Amino acid sequence: MSWGVAVLLAAALLVSAWPLFAALWWLRRVTAPPPLGLLPADAKVVLVLPYAPPGDLGPLCRALAAQSLRPERLILAVARLDHAPRLPPLPFPHVVVVAGRARERGQKCHNLLAALDAVPGDASAVVLLDADILPQPWWLAALVGPVLRGSHQIAGGYRWPVPDPDRPLAQGVAWLDRAVALLPKPRWLGIAWGGSLALAPAILPLVKQVFERAVSDDLMLARRARQQGLGFVIRGAVLLPSPLGAGAFAFWARQLRVTRLHHRPLWWGQAASTHALLLLWLFALGQPWPWLLAWLLAQGALRAAVQDLAARRIGAPDPPATRAWQILCAATPLPDLLSAAALWHSAFGRHLLWRGITYRIERDGSARVEAMG
Repeated sequence: MSWGVAVLLAAALLVSAWPLFAALWWLRRVTAPPPLGLLPADAKVVLVLPYAPPGDLGPLCRALAAQSLRPERLILAVARLDHAPRLPPLPFPHVVVVAGRARERGQKCHNLLAALDAVPGDASAVVLLDADILPQPWWLAALVGPVLRGSHQIAGGYRWPVPDPDRPLAQGVAWLDRAVALLPKPRWLGIAWGGSLALAPAILPLVKQVFERAVSDDLMLARRARQQGLGFVIRGAVLLPSPLGAGAFAFWARQLRVTRLHHRPLWWGQAASTHALLLLWLFALGQPWPWLLAWLLAQGALRAAVQDLAARRIGAPDPPATRAWQILCAATPLPDLLSAAALWHSAFGRHLLWRGITYRIERDGSARVEAMG
């Protein structure tokens, strides 16, 4: 083996190992549910849900009704009145706001702006959430705790993909996204997820300013929070089960495109990790190096075991079929080939197709609608 190959191989081993190290760090440091501490008895937490059909809100509403911290109200924001779904009974009031069609920003941000204008002045915290999450009963209390106690202006979580056992692509994407879910997310890294985000009312004017020209509500807000020096924490235990089925590859490619257009270093990090793993698989399968194949299989098996323990810890254990699929993902380069395909699909252009709307995103993150389906 030449020195050049040895250095390349060592670099690939180092870069490719981060998902395993991150998962082990999460398992050692994070408890779920996290210590909730004392929360103000009179806290008024307003939920903001931007919604676009189709989608059944029944499971989410049942999960919200079971929260240990009862929300003050739910604001449902839609583009058109006929988009508003019929909600099951809730133990707290809800209102519907109609945002209209977006032109100079993403439709989700447009809906959020309309909803934020309807937040009452006495709110203690505002929580942005996605329609496809299935939160645990302790989710809301764990999420808003740092905001209600005044230690942070923004607190977030991350999705935990729950793949359809009958869809192999969904299983592969879940393997990739779970690695991101268990990654430490300090403020300087600039990672946020709009599906579970608590905001202090004092920063709502800044939030509205960020959303004025944005498509990515979460990454743009994380960027501004970093620039302004706001207290911003992503709670490692707040992982929200989120179903993943048809359209998993399109979802992953879109997420990577959004990342490249808004936070290029993160995209390059994902690209380096993916291609490092593919390089190792190429060496392992093409060279008489059984130690390398043994390392890939061992670290994959350990990572699968840790991710299975993480799923149990957050209250979302995998069924046997999914555990079998995840072991298969650990033992083959197929998820890395899937990731490489999504990365190359996302690598060029400044346009983003999302829910039938084509946006052009400029270098500063501002967006405009170019075509509507």
